[in-house]
Amino acid sequence: MISNSYGKLRAASVILISVIIVTIVKAIAALLTGSLILKTETFDSILDILNIVMVYFALRISMAPPDVDHHYGHGKTESLVAFIEALFIVIIVVVILYEAVQRVINPILIVNHVIGISLITLTTLIDLALFIYSRRTSIRYLSPALEACSINMLGDISRSIPELACLVFIAFSNLYLVDVAVSIVLSIILAREAYRLLLKSSGILLDRAPTGVAEKISSIVSGIEAVEDVKHVRVRSLGNRLQVDVSLSLRNDYSIAEAHGIADHIEDKIKSVYTDADVTIHIEPPRKADIETIIRNIVSKDQNVKNVHSIRIYTSRGRVALIFHVELDPSISLNEAHRISEEIEGNLRQAIPNLGFISIHMETSLERTEATLREVRDEKIAKTIEEARMIVQGVEEIHEAVIIESKGMKLLTLHLELKPDTPLKEAHRIASSIEAYLKEKLGVDEVDIHLEPRKSLNQKVEAENISGMDP
Repeated sequence: MISNSYGKLRAASVILISVIIVTIVKAIAALLTGSLILKTETFDSILDILNIVMVYFALRISMAPPDVDHHYGHGKTESLVAFIEALFIVIIVVVILYEAVQRVINPILIVNHVIGISLITLTTLIDLALFIYSRRTSIRYLSPALEACSINMLGDISRSIPELACLVFIAFSNLYLVDVAVSIVLSIILAREAYRLLLKSSGILLDRAPTGVAEKISSIVSGIEAVEDVKHVRVRSLGNRLQVDVSLSLRNDYSIAEAHGIADHIEDKIKSVYTDADVTIHIEPPRKADIETIIRNIVSKDQNVKNVHSIRIYTSRGRVALIFHVELDPSISLNEAHRISEEIEGNLRQAIPNLGFISIHMETSLERTEATLREVRDEKIAKTIEEARMIVQGVEEIHEAVIIESKGMKLLTLHLELKPDTPLKEAHRIASSIEAYLKEKLGVDEVDIHLEPRKSLNQKVEAENISGMDP
């Protein structure tokens, strides 16, 4: 990459020195012959010097590495200079066409034909050599700025050849229309080249995607077995380099290290086709459904794990939070249970790159705890439950309220009767409202609500008769 940059600088230096020599020769010829054509060419060559100086400094700037203000480097400097130079070429085309019209109206008398012909021949040969050199180096180093120089050289040749032919023709005749006709044709050719350069450089400046590149890169990435889906491929040109941004998802629950290795492999595949590409691979996190599968697969690998349940998945600011319960063999020690918990967490953090908060509740598969159960007879609690029934709309009856106390925690469980045709979503809302109200008023840790449809009077009588029968 560095050798390419210095190669472009060397080419610009050679062109600059050569154009200065050509300008000096044209100035001498203009002074000796008094030719307006040569005077115009002298001014045009001075403009060429200014253009090449701009190209030289543009190449130096484009070599600078990325900095605080230019995170992607300075590669577009070349395209900016190419755009400006294309505008200069357009101006030259206009000048040529204007001169062609003026020569029709006011023919120019040229003296010292031999000196003029000799010097224009010399400068034309130098311009031809510069055109070939700049064209080859622009292709070799993929430089828009050097390509602009080559087009400028072509413009000089397109004017020099008809001027030389005109000088020879005028030396033997006084016909000027041939000069005008050839100049117009070559101006049209030059205008077409300027338009192409303007289109190409403006496309780079405006981040137009190179034709077909994104599709080819997408095909390369899709052909890799581990890739499940290619979300998008974005490509833009930075001078002679490509910047590639690929977003994708992987097929399985790979660890961070494995995903990083896959990303490196994809980058190498792309760079094997586009050598100077700057590639960024973004691997998207799994969806919630995929995350639950990942949790179950990782947790179930340990033989001491009997079950995993109550999985809750949350997202906040691009991070994933997990809460779930794991049932373990009751015979293992607390230390072993802690080791299993840490191992599960470590594996999950590798499998889910954007995992933030994680809470794993470890419990025995047949957990038994001593508890005190008592029916609600406290007048205050009963009154609060009745208040909840009255406040929350849709409640038919609350019954079988029981307080369970275990390990310093207090659980209130009760049965909540609703109308049989109550939609399930509405039933859930009512239960949530009752739960929130009782937690706030009674200070219990949990409220367990059993939802059931409201029984008819006949059903109640029948149920009471059955429950009252002796065994």
